[in-house]
Amino acid sequence: MNQLTGNSTQTDTRYTGNNTCSAIDAAHTISASGSSNFTLDLIDAAVTKARTLSPVIRPVQTSAGEKYVMFISPEAHYDLRRDTNTLQWGDIQKAAMQGGNISDNPIFTGALGEYNGVILHESFRVPINSNIGENVVCGAQAATMAFGRDNSPSRMSWVEELFDYGNQLGVSAGCIAGMKRTIYNSQTFSVVKVRATHSAAAIAASGR
Repeated sequence: MNQLTGNSTQTDTRYTGNNTCSAIDAAHTISASGSSNFTLDLIDAAVTKARTLSPVIRPVQTSAGEKYVMFISPEAHYDLRRDTNTLQWGDIQKAAMQGGNISDNPIFTGALGEYNGVILHESFRVPINSNIGENVVCGAQAATMAFGRDNSPSRMSWVEELFDYGNQLGVSAGCIAGMKRTIYNSQTFSVVKVRATHSAAAIAASGR
C-alpha cells in the first residue's frame, strides 16, 4: 500500500516491498478542496482522470467486466457511509434495495460494493498524513513484483533442522523479492491518488 500510494514518508523498506517509494506526480493526484471529506464526487473525478490521462489507465479485467479498484481508509469509509447529501452512498444503497437488491446489499454485509465501475475496498494500511487519507484508484499493472532466481510466490527456499536431539523442529523459509509501483517514462503509470481530509467524527471514531 505504501508503494501504491507513493508514501515517501515511509523509509523502512520492510514496509515498502524492499524498494524506496517514489511520490505520485500532480497529474495523477486529486485533492479534495479545503477540509472536504471523502465523497462519491472524488471517485467520479478519479475515474474521469483515469480515462483521459496519457497513457490512459487501463481497467482490471474481472468476471464482471472491466473495473478499476480503489482502496480507501476506514475513516474515509466512515465519512462515505455517513454522508447525508443527496445522491451519495446512502441514497444509492436505498435505491438498490427499492429495486430488489436487499439480501445482498452491501449496507447489510459491511462490504463497500461498487460505484461508477470502481470496486471499493477498505484497507487499514492506506496511509494517513495529518488526518488526510491517501486513498488510491488502481488500474491494471499498477504495481509489479519480481522474484530472484529459483523463487516465486509459491516457490521459496526451505530448510528444516532438528534440535534438542530430535525433539524440536526448526523451519526456515525465504526468498529474494521486491515490489514497486509501475513507472512509465518517469511518470506514474496506473494509479490515481485521491487525498481527502477525514471528518472530526471519523477521527474520533478511529483507533489510530
